[in-house]
Amino acid sequence: MAPSKREVVLVGFDGMQLLNLVGPAEMLDAATQVLGGDRGYRVSIATPDGTPVRGSAGMRLAADKSLDHVRPRAVDTMIVGGGMRIGEAVD
Repeated sequence: MAPSKREVVLVGFDGMQLLNLVGPAEMLDAATQVLGGDRGYRVSIATPDGTPVRGSAGMRLAADKSLDHVRPRAVDTMIVGGGMRIGEAVD
């Protein structure tokens, strides 16, 4: 069976530090480029309602889908952004 790209979902929310998602996204993209072909990672961004979120520094990050549209069995890895305001997000 041919190798396939691993599905990675990055979860963003208002007030997170964007570096917590952008850093892993860049690293996974670099790994995919090195591996080449059908190997590596397919990355998408999910937010609670599928709309853009605003990071702690005020910059916006667009979403590919809402968390409701993430199929758990289709995801190999999920990375949730963090930051100094994580408590506000989980309340």
